[in-house]
Amino acid sequence: MQHVKTQGLASRRIVPALAQLKMPGFATGVFIAERGCLVESHGHDKVEEIYLLSGRLRLNDTILDAGDMHRVEPGEFTDLEALEDCRFLLMNY
Repeated sequence: MQHVKTQGLASRRIVPALAQLKMPGFATGVFIAERGCLVESHGHDKVEEIYLLSGRLRLNDTILDAGDMHRVEPGEFTDLEALEDCRFLLMNY
C-alpha cells in the first residue's frame, strides 16, 4: 500500500485501499483513513459523493456511520475527521 499526500492532511494518513479510476470529468477510488486523520476545510469545484464502507467519520457537523452516504455540491466547503479507522468510496464528477 502506498501512502498519498492529500491537501489539508494533518498528522494521520489517507491510504488507497484498492484502485483509483480517473477519466475526463470523473474520478473514483476506495480509501482508508486512519483514526484521528484530519482534513482541513477545503472547497469543491465538482460534486463529491462519499459512501462510508466501514468505520465512523465526521464530515463538517455530520457523523457518518458504515453504510451512510453524503453528497457535497460544487462551491461547498468541507472538513473531516476519522473517528475510527474508515474505508470509503469517493466519487468526484
